Amino acid sequence: MSGCSLVAALTSLQAVHQARGVDPGTAAIAQHLYDRIADTVRAIAKAPHTGGGAEPVTITVDDRIGVSPTTEASVAEPEAANDDGPADDGPDSHLGD
Repeated sequence: MSGCSLVAALTSLQAVHQARGVDPGTAAIAQHLYDRIADTVRAIAKAPHTGGGAEPVTITVDDRIGVSPTTEASVAEPEAANDDGPADDGPDSHLGD
């Protein structure tokens, strides 16, 4: 996305948040996305990526539960020893030997 497109996206998100009569949920999501993107832009402005070997900037907004390394570490997988259910040996395990 170009710089102009990024500015347009931020402007549109802010306009949705401030619009009269917009659904409160939509306004909250627009503000959340605006804040997340703007935080990244501010961080890049403080330490710009310049030069021929600079990596492109990627902005990822993914607030699903369980996608961050911190969340994944805090959600432990149950141990196999504690599993009283049948073992799943694949889609054909019900056919027997």
